Amino acid sequence: MRYTRKNVSDLLSSVQGSPDVQGFATSNFAGTSWSMVPSFGGGVVWQATWTYQWTCEDGGSVTAEDRSTFGCG
Repeated sequence: MRYTRKNVSDLLSSVQGSPDVQGFATSNFAGTSWSMVPSFGGGVVWQATWTYQWTCEDGGSVTAEDRSTFGCG
C-alpha cells in the first residue's frame, strides 16, 4: 500500500503509531524483497532475498558486531 503525505496519519494509525517493522519477516523496499534474519552479533538484519546484501533495521537496536560487520549506525 502506498501512502502520501496526505494520509500519513492513516499509516501511523494502522501501525499503532510506530513505523517500526519488527515482527514482520519479509518486506519490499528499495526495489528489492528482503527477509529479516538473525545477525552475527545476536541481533537481526534485513537480507536481500536474491543477493547477499544486508542492511540494519532503521531505528532498531544495533549490536557492536553488527555495526562493524554491516556498517550500521
